[in-house]
Amino acid sequence: AVFLDYAASIVRYGKVEATKKGISHPSDEEVRSLGKAVVKEKYGNLFDMYKQITGEDPYETPMQIYPAVHY
Repeated sequence: AVFLDYAASIVRYGKVEATKKGISHPSDEEVRSLGKAVVKEKYGNLFDMYKQITGEDPYETPMQIYPAVHY
């Protein structure tokens, strides 16, 4: 399995959103909250399905991705 961790993306998106909103020195909590909102907007359905199938929260725990054959 490969682990897909969105933690860095959440921080990156959060910093961008803080800048857009004019928040000059956001707390770590604000950055994570803003970033999670962006990830939820982009990938919310995927994350919800993953959580239903695995019982793990992909916002907090890296997703386990397995290779598969595609036709």
